[in-house]
Parts: sequence; C-alpha cells; structure tokens
Amino acid sequence: MGQQQWVEAAKGEGRVTVYGGIQPDVMEVIAKIFQGRYGIRVDYWRASASAVADRVVSETRVGRPLFDVVEATTDTMELMKAAGAFQRFRPEGAEALFTGRGWRDPFMSPPYRILITALLYNTRLVPAAELPRSYLELLDPKWRGRLVMPDPRRNVGVVLWLYQMREVLGRDYRRFLEGLAQQNPAFVESFAPVPFRVISGEFPMGIGFLHYVPLYRSQGAPVGYVPVSPMLAQGTHVALGAHAAHPNAGRLFIETLLSRAALLAIAQAGEFVTLPGVRPPLEGVERLQIRVIPVLGEERIREFRRELESVFGRR
Repeated sequence: MGQQQWVEAAKGEGRVTVYGGIQPDVMEVIAKIFQGRYGIRVDYWRASASAVADRVVSETRVGRPLFDVVEATTDTMELMKAAGAFQRFRPEGAEALFTGRGWRDPFMSPPYRILITALLYNTRLVPAAELPRSYLELLDPKWRGRLVMPDPRRNVGVVLWLYQMREVLGRDYRRFLEGLAQQNPAFVESFAPVPFRVISGEFPMGIGFLHYVPLYRSQGAPVGYVPVSPMLAQGTHVALGAHAAHPNAGRLFIETLLSRAALLAIAQAGEFVTLPGVRPPLEGVERLQIRVIPVLGEERIREFRRELESVFGRR
C-alpha cells in the first residue's frame, strides 16, 4: 500500500492511539502537525518507559492491545518487541536521521531522540561554588538526605544509568553505588517527578533528564544542571503495534513524528534529537560529552536489579 492509499485508509480509521513518554505539551504540537496534515485525531497516554512497557506487554499477552503506536527507550522497546507487540514497518523519515544508515531493526525506528540523565539542582538553593564537579562528589556528606531520584529497584532508566557507571567510574564504581545508597536519597517512581521536587525546594539536587532544564526554566523555574562528564543517554524509538486497530493512521503518525517539523518542535522544547545540525536551546550544550548507554537485555537488567535491591534495600 502506498502513501496515498495509507492516507485514504487512515482517514477512514479516524484516529490513532499513542503510548509514550513525550512531554504532553510537545505531543500537542506534534498532534497539531499531524491533524493539520490528515485531519485525524490523536489519543495519547503518557507514562514512564517502564510503565509503557508494562502496559503494552500486558495488553499484548491478554490479546487486547489498545495501542496503535508505541514510543519508548531502547531497552524497553526491546522488551516489548520480544513480547510480540510490534509489526514490521520501516518509516521513510528514518533515512533523514543521523543514525538511520546504521540502524537495521525492521520493527522500530532508529533512535530519533536521546534522553540524557543529568544532575539537576535548584539554582536558588545551591550556589555554583557548592555544586559537585564529578559523580563521586555526590557522596559528599552535605548531600545526605538532600537528593531525589527514580527508584533504582523499579525504574529501568535509572537501572541502566547505574549499570553504565561501571564503565564511567571503573574501580570507584562500587564505592559510588554503595555511597549513593548511604546518602539516603528520596525515591520517586520515575524521572518525571524529579524536577518538581527540585524546583519546589524540597530537595536541592536530583537525578533527572536534562531536557527538564530548558522546559521548566522557560516557565521561570529555578532549575539548572551540573555539566559533569560524560553524561549518559538512552535512545528512544517509535514502532507500530502488531495488532493496531488503526494501522494506517499509525504509519502516518510515525512518519509525522520523524518529520523535520516535528523533530524541530521536540528540539525547541529542550530535547536532543538525532536530526543533524539541530540542538536544543540550552547553554553549554555544544561542550557536553554524551555517551549512549548500550542495550543490556532483559536478563542482565533482571540480574542487576537484584543487585540494586540488595544495595538500596538495606539503606
């Protein structure tokens, strides 16, 4: 079926249901682009990548999938793909992405944006001179009880971040992991609540996504980031549901999401997209050293979670 046939069939379907982690205000812009092109409604359910994966796998296993399109991070997409949640679809927009040539997975797009984990802080509460200059300086006693982060026993994203710290810190890794647990950080269910707890002043420091800084700073919030090196990132992808009720609308939505117009809107909101030459409006971005976390796989994630439960469960 060609593009024009997709359009006619998609208009007959009348809607598309998307599960993902894109900020709601950014999704509104993408939905407007999509609706402007095709006149098709977008129903969106947003959650953390872990929660998206849980829901998608559950719906797939009981044979009642309600999603047409799924957007999430690499490892969680791999989990959903293994559960049979996706069908083969190679979007044309993938070829414009920086990573497009090297990505051959037929079930999901190349990574079209990356989520960078950063140390966020309240700019009213933490003077620049007191900021940690490295990950190990998070172990300074002054941060004890003053840090908020996703629960490493539950959230896949922070599990991947902590795992990759092995490569970043080398022989200091175990000291960092156990020292972080001894700092008695407050746990939240995902990265999303972290900036609110930091901005409110409840905690002066948090482990969250870098794109929260320009997003909430544009609203006047006192939030900044610590430019430690390297910063670790996860790729995010989009895929078409294996049993999508609106498959043609889903294909058109994926093409729209990977279009230059949508990627520019995502970048303008502060996120890092893989479209060459496009950067978010964030100071110092050109100097950041970013390292993408490799895929771990379900078994290694499960094993490492058990290790994290033993470390963080006894704090």
